[in-house]
Amino acid sequence: MNDSNSSIEEGGGLLPNEETADLLWQIISPILILVGTVGNLLSIVVLTRKGMRKSNVSKYLTCLAVADLAVIYTGLLSAWIKHMFDVTVSGIHEAACKIHTWLLYSSLHTSAWILVSVTIERTVFVWNPLRYKVFCTKRIATLCMISVTGLCLLLNSHFLFFFVRTETDTGVYECDAGSRVEYEYFLSKVFHWVDMCVWCIAPVLVHLVCNILIIYRLRRQTRTFQAHNSTAEADRVRQRLVASMTTMLLSLNLVYLLCTLPVSVFFVGEQHWRDIDPGMEAEATRELTKACVCLIMYLNNSTNFIICLVKGKRFRKEVSAIFTCGRTRGPTFQQRSISISHISRSFRQMPIAETSSSSLSDIIGLRYRRYSAQGGPISNRSTSASV
Repeated sequence: MNDSNSSIEEGGGLLPNEETADLLWQIISPILILVGTVGNLLSIVVLTRKGMRKSNVSKYLTCLAVADLAVIYTGLLSAWIKHMFDVTVSGIHEAACKIHTWLLYSSLHTSAWILVSVTIERTVFVWNPLRYKVFCTKRIATLCMISVTGLCLLLNSHFLFFFVRTETDTGVYECDAGSRVEYEYFLSKVFHWVDMCVWCIAPVLVHLVCNILIIYRLRRQTRTFQAHNSTAEADRVRQRLVASMTTMLLSLNLVYLLCTLPVSVFFVGEQHWRDIDPGMEAEATRELTKACVCLIMYLNNSTNFIICLVKGKRFRKEVSAIFTCGRTRGPTFQQRSISISHISRSFRQMPIAETSSSSLSDIIGLRYRRYSAQGGPISNRSTSASV
């Protein structure tokens, strides 16, 4: 995802397409940085709240927000600095050249596979909810995130060993393979395909298979409930929660596909197109195309929280609780269920004389007032793994 030097006309000015590309980077980048920073930080705050952090999905989405922040600040911010101030962050020092590129690719791959992990977990939850707590424990979720991050860092560690800072012109530095011909061939002919498979093709295929399985299972469950005329409130609530989470994941996966596929195809074909037409006009067109596909890619990392906000019912409730200082409108469904069961149990234990001297409504009202005055045994345990 490194930006190449712009081609220059004989007169020293930028070509029209290059000027347009620079304007896109200068105008759109700070907007995405601001939106992505605020949104991902808000996601981290919401997902680590007491009512959310016990869910494995919240842990995955918290790590996804951290990875997206890393992508924004290692990739988008450095690109904006380059096009705004003509300063290449990776060219400042040899160490910056190696570490910056390593962290950029690693954070991109980590973000992709965290989304894959949470999609697989949702598939297990939908298909076998009884075994979900056995197969998808907090420990397994933590190990999964550590493994994904470690493997992505290891996969891109070649940048630390072979990437070098070279001076292409007086005072102009660039990060590349240097004089290593074999590594240059690896970067231009092999690594872009590896990157496309790891970052785009494999995650999209897993998303596709998992989403098909989820949709198929949910449709079967819906038909089963309809065939048996199931009216149990627990069944309806579970269906709504699972459907809400599934819709959010489908949206995240679809946006991921639309945002990552164009830039993957571009970097795979860039060298081929440069060999076909090495002219300055064609290079300027490629710079404009690169600006468009890269900004679309960064759009995905900057707006994931919007999908969670729009599609995640529980996420919206937590956000609302933050901005209303924790005030809620009446008891939750869980609190109402506990209240009703407590009243029923109290009514069954009531002496016959008391029941004969009072109407049913008076007794329920009396017991409910006593229950409210005592505070009630409100449970703090989360009953759903959805967001």
